[in-house]
Amino acid sequence: MIYSGTRTSTLPGKLILLLTGILLWFSGCEQSDENGDDRVPVILLSLDGFRWDYIGRTETPNFDYLIEHGVVAESLIPVFPTFTFPNHLSIITGLYPENHGIISNTMYDSTFDAWYWIGEGSAAVTESRWYEGEPFWVTAEKQGLITATYFWPGSEAVINGEQPTYWYPYSGSVTNETIIDQILHWLDQPKEQRPSFITGYLNDANYWGHRLGPETSAMDTVIQGLDKDIGRLISGLTDRELIGQVNIIITSDHGMTSISRDRMIFLDDYISLADISVVNWSPVTAIVPNPGMEDSIYNALKGVNPHFSIYRKSETPEHWHYRNHRRITPLIGVAEEGWSVTTRAYYDTHPDAYMGGTHGYDPLVKSMQGTFIAFGPGFKSGLKVSSFQNIHLYELFSALLNVEPVPNDGSRDSIRDFLQP
Repeated sequence: MIYSGTRTSTLPGKLILLLTGILLWFSGCEQSDENGDDRVPVILLSLDGFRWDYIGRTETPNFDYLIEHGVVAESLIPVFPTFTFPNHLSIITGLYPENHGIISNTMYDSTFDAWYWIGEGSAAVTESRWYEGEPFWVTAEKQGLITATYFWPGSEAVINGEQPTYWYPYSGSVTNETIIDQILHWLDQPKEQRPSFITGYLNDANYWGHRLGPETSAMDTVIQGLDKDIGRLISGLTDRELIGQVNIIITSDHGMTSISRDRMIFLDDYISLADISVVNWSPVTAIVPNPGMEDSIYNALKGVNPHFSIYRKSETPEHWHYRNHRRITPLIGVAEEGWSVTTRAYYDTHPDAYMGGTHGYDPLVKSMQGTFIAFGPGFKSGLKVSSFQNIHLYELFSALLNVEPVPNDGSRDSIRDFLQP
């Protein structure tokens, strides 16, 4: 320890300095111990596609328990586009997609001359070169914490030289029960092996929302099933006498809206497909015009359909924060909520397409917004807060675990009122 103060040659003065140094040293050790192995673990669960209003439309006693004794937001506002990977990376980095680089589920990078696509077995998701933001597990690992992910986009790649201590490659065959039980098993580990930050990912609401549509009564059964999964976690924590001793955060990346074959936009009604390349089709249409054709394609699509908007990359709505990355295409089209974009040939040869539900639309569309629930000793009890953006969650994780955040687009002030003093 270095003490900076007035020099003295008297014995009492030296004794005071010595005692002061000892007290400060013990104080530092105590703080280090409190903020090291003994800090309260955080469990982050993502319920993919779990819309903000799903709770309340059927019986959800376990969600209700967490809400009654914790914090719930009116909704969690996603980033644009309201797809799975961009939003999971924004949640875990605190950055807009234009800053973390995962600007869509499917994208092309001209510098790499390579494609990124999601899905089981995709090699691209394991390549660190695609990820330009720092996930919270990297920040935490660099500061001496142990982290664990049972699925989270980006966790299969080494980013900034780090990866979670424990992680699994994505597999759609893994059951929710397996994920919950592994989270509990991690908490059973000795203190020196126990993760302080744990993520889990449950896909049911997204999978069935696409197939059934969010408004069908069959979705109530899906919601009830997820409530039982939350109950399994609560029960496991209770059995271990850990309920109320860990912080639980439940989020979703986006919502879901109904689509129909009666609400279609046929791109080839307005332009020749030979003049463009399409990186993503619907409901966000990422268009790369052939050289020299950007103006003509833009003019041909602007205002031709009341349910479709076309933007130059430099003129996208400011609240999207979707301009400043090379992977964003020169033209971006967006369908109106509930509408889909395709070609007549694809529509005619795929009679089962464009039914059920989808997402991707403007994040201010209410049906695109997700869920936020938080429970545990770090949070206030019985508090309902207004809708807020998911980019602030990185700062929330940092505050709960006393980790120094890296620069990000979020704000500590946006989540401060959730927390116990």
